This record gives sequence, C-alpha cells and structure tokens, in this order.
Amino acid sequence: MNCKKCGFEIMDNRIKTCPKCGSKVNGLPTWAKVLIGFVILGIVFQIALFFLGIVAAIVLPVMEGNASGANFRRSFLKTISTLNQAQLMAMAKNDGEFTNSDDIWNKGIKENTAEVVVIPEGIRLSNGVEVKYEKLRESCEPNYSKNASESTACAMLTIDVNGFSKGPNTMSTSTKIADRYTLLMYPISVVPITGSEEEKILYPQGTSN
Repeated sequence: MNCKKCGFEIMDNRIKTCPKCGSKVNGLPTWAKVLIGFVILGIVFQIALFFLGIVAAIVLPVMEGNASGANFRRSFLKTISTLNQAQLMAMAKNDGEFTNSDDIWNKGIKENTAEVVVIPEGIRLSNGVEVKYEKLRESCEPNYSKNASESTACAMLTIDVNGFSKGPNTMSTSTKIADRYTLLMYPISVVPITGSEEEKILYPQGTSN
C-alpha cells in the first residue's frame, strides 16, 4: 500500500505511520476496503427489502380489497339488470305482468333468465351469482311510487355475487362493498329498499326518485 500523503510505498501492512513523512497510514489494503464496501451495501439492501416488505404487506391487501369491491359491485349491478330484463321478457310474452308472488318468481324471473340452475330456495345464474327467494306476501302491486319497502313488496331477494358457499358472506354497505345484497321483488321490477345501503350503492350520486 502507499502513503496517501506522500505516496511512499509501504510493504508491511502492520506499519501505522509513514517512515518518510510521518503521516498516519490506513492499514487496510484496497481489497479489504472493497470487501467492507460490499458488506455495507449488502446490509443496506437487506434493510431496504425489509421496509419494502412492510409497505407491501400494508398496501397490497388494501389494493386487493378495492379490486374485489369493484368486482362485487359490478356483479351486483349486472344481476339487477338481468333480473329486471327477465321481468320485461315475461311481460312481453304474457301481455302483462304477474301479480302473484310465486308466478313472478317462477314464470317471470326463473323462466326468462338464461342458463339458470335451481338451488335450495333460489337460483344460480350462469356467472355464479346466487339469488334466494323469500316470499313476503301472496301478491302485490307494481311499485309505481318508487317507495320500495317490505310492507309493499311481493318478496325479498338475497343476492350473493360469488355464491352463498364462498366468503366473505358479508352484507354490503355504501362504504364497504362486499358480496351480499338484498332487493325487493315487485310485479314489474326488482329494486333496492328505499334508503337502503343497496340503493346508495346503485345510485351513489343520489336516489332514482
């Protein structure tokens, strides 16, 4: 190694003071300095990976949750459209609407929804969405007032957009979209309960009234 001040070559690494100028000599050879540099870089890299792992553990679940929520909402909106289209098809075929609850469900929705699979108390749509039917009364009138409630509807429909056997099996809210929703069935429409979380999800900028 060489003295940094005068350049004098020092052959013995144990010498700490330059024999020529008296300056202190760094006893570490170049290869040792390079090795130490690589070790320090390795430690810094490991620390960086550690903190990146912490950030990923926090951020990724949030991103995945947001993506799932968007998919759940999209499936919910599509299901509402599918059920209402079935109602319209039934009206066209029968030259008018059914008012009996079981007829609305069986002859209206079930018969006019493509590729339906019957499940206990309900149906499974072709995209895996499952809908359960709970009759509230024998018959009802169309919801012309757009004030939908259990006291006037024919039936309540519970929707699970990824099937009742698959989680999270949680009711959705306007602030936390999940896989499960409830709707009301009328002779010519399937709609959310007025003022419900489902209505807020369907009309985020305000109700349809």
